[in-house]
Amino acid sequence: MNRVVTIGIPIYKRLEFLPNVLSVVAAQDYPFIDLLVSDNGLNGNAVSDIVRRHYPKPFRIRQNAETVPMSVHFTQLMQHAKGEYFVALADDDEISSNFVSELASLLDRHPEASVALGREATIDESGRVIRAS
Repeated sequence: MNRVVTIGIPIYKRLEFLPNVLSVVAAQDYPFIDLLVSDNGLNGNAVSDIVRRHYPKPFRIRQNAETVPMSVHFTQLMQHAKGEYFVALADDDEISSNFVSELASLLDRHPEASVALGREATIDESGRVIRAS
């Protein structure tokens, strides 16, 4: 199926990692992505400027008028999602280029599922896996 997947990226103050996570999203082999970047850190135009420079596809930006608790911010991301599926990515997350296509395929095959979670691995700067779920 061709279901839209919203990828929500919550941002607070750490803007230095944003270009990398944007490149990870841009590299996805799944074409039906609704990218939503949400600024909770009162960063002015900095977040939208970074996204425009580093993400070559359509995207959406939302900004909070004031900083809200993290749980509220994540809820806002889900409320503004347009996709049938939702993936939250932190600013320093990385996913394989087929992550979204595999996720959508898995959820399409199991319509009774309400949540799908990927395995998590912590990798050091040399690429060595330090911890995995």
